[in-house]
Amino acid sequence: MTLVTSNDEASKSPRKREKPADPRLSRRAVRIQMTGVGLEFGASVIGGLAVGYYLDEWLGTEPVFVLLCVFGALVVTVTHLVALSRRLDRLRRADEEGSSDD
Repeated sequence: MTLVTSNDEASKSPRKREKPADPRLSRRAVRIQMTGVGLEFGASVIGGLAVGYYLDEWLGTEPVFVLLCVFGALVVTVTHLVALSRRLDRLRRADEEGSSDD
């Protein structure tokens, strides 16, 4: 039978335990979200191009639907990017205010 004492290896560690950072603000999470935005941007433009091309072929209107669909995809993706940017900025500011209160 072994006795557990408070002087085990974990308590001898010279590093203090810090409270974990907000996982929504971690650099890895931000990188993953930005990668997702980049992939979404490319996929939406390619999707808009494909849909516009097939609509133009079907209806016989050459560049009309290609331009409309690509422009629409760009507008939607840019608004999503702006919304994500604002959300990350709010989280960053809240984190800064929270860390200055400590």
